Amino acid sequence: MKKVFFTLAVFICTATFFAACNKDEDEGSAVTINATVEDGASYATSIDDVKAIIEDGDSILFVAASGNYTNGGFSLTLPKSVDVKYLSVMDTDMPEGITISDSKVKGSGVNFYGYKSGEIVGMFQNGKMENEMFTAVESYIFVDGNITISGSSSETEDLLGMPITVKTNYNLKLKKGWNLVYLNMTPVLSETEISMTMDISNTQISGLKWYLTGGDNYGLSIQKKMVELSKLKMQMLF
Repeated sequence: MKKVFFTLAVFICTATFFAACNKDEDEGSAVTINATVEDGASYATSIDDVKAIIEDGDSILFVAASGNYTNGGFSLTLPKSVDVKYLSVMDTDMPEGITISDSKVKGSGVNFYGYKSGEIVGMFQNGKMENEMFTAVESYIFVDGNITISGSSSETEDLLGMPITVKTNYNLKLKKGWNLVYLNMTPVLSETEISMTMDISNTQISGLKWYLTGGDNYGLSIQKKMVELSKLKMQMLF
């Protein structure tokens, strides 16, 4: 599952899932994204174009789409299909507690990067923000078969002497082709506990806006994307 999410930015974050289909099944269709970026006009001189990229760590595997950055936004069309060589098995590194309907399905997510003179300026993400941090994110994920992912997992790590627990709930039904996946993040903050609940589902979240964020590679795994986003959010509290 290391190849989907985040692009979180985090994801992220973010690859992962699905039931194999035969060649006669519908392979989905191309997807056009028309994005109007918040305060987009201010980036007119700092961004030339935007690319939708499938990546593995710091390595670009495939440029799925590209287009000019104009009028404070961009338009990209993701291809109908993605070559299997750019995809990863979705159940790779899947935590305990998560059930996947087909372990053979492969998939990946895309990250949307803004470029200036061939250099990455930042990442575009469609989401909700509070206090300059994302509380919800929309991601595009391609899979080569139908799959269902369900269940919950929990991870706890120490940050500056305080345990941080991230609970992730999956309720996904993905079809062969491109899918929209929504990640909703709910923090719990107290003097003795910092935790984050991540709900990952097909349920559309309204009121999302496109933002330009830092150019860090947050990874493509949904789980990793969520964990990294939560860590970033928590670090900002100190």
